[in-house]
Amino acid sequence: ADERWQALVALLELGSREKIDLMVICGDLFDRGADLLRLQDSVRQVFSGLPFTVLVLPGNHDAVAFGSGLYLGDSAAVLDDWQRPFEQESTVVWGLPFEPLGGKEILGRLHNMAGRTAGDRRRHLLLLHGELLDAFFSRHELGEEGDERYMPVKLSYFQQLPFDAILAGHFHSSFRVWSLERGRYFVYPGSPVSVTRRETGQRKVNLFTPGGPPGEYALDTFHFAEVAIKLDPFTAAGPLEQVRAALTGLHPAARLLVTVGGYMDGTAGCSEAELAAQVRTLIEGRCAAAPVFTFKDIGSILADDLFQAFQARLEQEEGSPEEKERRRELALRAMMEVKLC
Repeated sequence: ADERWQALVALLELGSREKIDLMVICGDLFDRGADLLRLQDSVRQVFSGLPFTVLVLPGNHDAVAFGSGLYLGDSAAVLDDWQRPFEQESTVVWGLPFEPLGGKEILGRLHNMAGRTAGDRRRHLLLLHGELLDAFFSRHELGEEGDERYMPVKLSYFQQLPFDAILAGHFHSSFRVWSLERGRYFVYPGSPVSVTRRETGQRKVNLFTPGGPPGEYALDTFHFAEVAIKLDPFTAAGPLEQVRAALTGLHPAARLLVTVGGYMDGTAGCSEAELAAQVRTLIEGRCAAAPVFTFKDIGSILADDLFQAFQARLEQEEGSPEEKERRRELALRAMMEVKLC
């Protein structure tokens, strides 16, 4: 989609600004194998003449399209053979491109790589496209993948191996890091754009120096943002002002997923229907989906038999008007919470 292409171009511009030496894409540059053929000419243009190298690892979405010797531009290299690392000055980059392998086969390949690094004092990085089984995750963090396992690995696979960092793709949701022994890291940066509506929040990449800690770098790319607004009828601001305040400061690239709940005071000159119409106008053109309205008029609680009985009892008791008003608000807030549940 256009926003994904724009994100790719923005990442390349970021690489130039930050004077990086290497950009690694850990799988699924393309959504489908057919996209590679359709977009290859355009990719060659943006992956040529760069002041750094773009290293691309095949993922489960596009692995079938990566034939041997594929050309993606004069600044790009494809890491499609686990036995042939990419070497750049003092850094060696190994890759495990996606294949339908189990843990035993993956572990065998990792130990093969480790044996070939003996005595080599350069820094060694590993690119991986697969699932870290140690991670607590729900299936939606992988995108629309279903229930199949994809290149499953465990942190224990890497504890004694010579990789300074394991840079992984496949998890979409967010930037996540696991620490290994001897100051090493396993990193999922998440997707650089939101792919589904369940992937919310500003997206990030890992900008780092081999041997140093991962660096979260926030992107100005397309993403979904959840905005859950809970109206409070006891604040000085009216319901529409409360909505405006909740929408202030959101990233301009965000597409909103808005929910408006809580209670409003319909006696202040705005009905439920009028508020819903005003909110729709306020967020027009900024939303990824129609807003969800769960708010209610506090009049429904004021008319409730239980609250009416409490009000009558409160009026008969002694106490200052201020104390009675405080107790009335506490009762209303308690009933508001119960009714919303």
